[in-house]
Amino acid sequence: MICKNCNCPDNEEKAKFCRNCGNPLIINKCTNEDCVGSMLPQCEPDPYSCFCSLCGAPTTRYKEGIIEPRDYKKEE
Repeated sequence: MICKNCNCPDNEEKAKFCRNCGNPLIINKCTNEDCVGSMLPQCEPDPYSCFCSLCGAPTTRYKEGIIEPRDYKKEE
């Protein structure tokens, strides 16, 4: 699997992060098939987005338990 961040071609197919730069390799997509964003191949949610900013549906990485929403109140 090639990393979109650094173009490293040496990542295993099941790798979750790039072995060269640590960038997440798992693509994050909106789970709503009717979402306008899901029809645009260039429109992918950020790897750390839990919900689609266009329709509010959960993303694939959130549903799979890979990421969780941040609690910004605790970070203040």
